[in-house]
Formats: sequence, structure tokens, C-alpha cells
Amino acid sequence: MVTYAVNDSAEYLAVLDDDWRRDTLMALRALIQRTAPEREETINYKMLEYGDSIKAVGFDQDQCAAAEL
Repeated sequence: MVTYAVNDSAEYLAVLDDDWRRDTLMALRALIQRTAPEREETINYKMLEYGDSIKAVGFDQDQCAAAEL
């Protein structure tokens, strides 16, 4: 798993490796922003995460995780 010591999503996106994983991550990000614009984009456990207080989905370059809190 690739993790980055960053403080926000802009920093996270700036340090992504420029390979197929970045392309996939950016496609997922666009899908989430298009279909669920109310989801807040944050960093959690050194991964990009979209969620609210009840449900969240997080992903980095190597994995995707979903949780219902």
C-alpha cells in the first residue's frame, strides 16, 4: 500500500505517482464528485476519503475501502 504524509486532498493529489493507478484514482474521484457531490473529500489514515458522519469510502493507489459507521 502506498501512503503519503499529507494534510489535505490537494497535497495528496499533487504527490500521486503518474502511472495507471493515478489514472484509475482520478477516474474514481471524478465519478464520486459527479454522483455524490455532497461527500466531503478528506484525508483519513493517509488515504483520500469521501464520506459523511455515517458512511465513507476511502482509497489510495493500491486499495479501496468502504465503511458504514
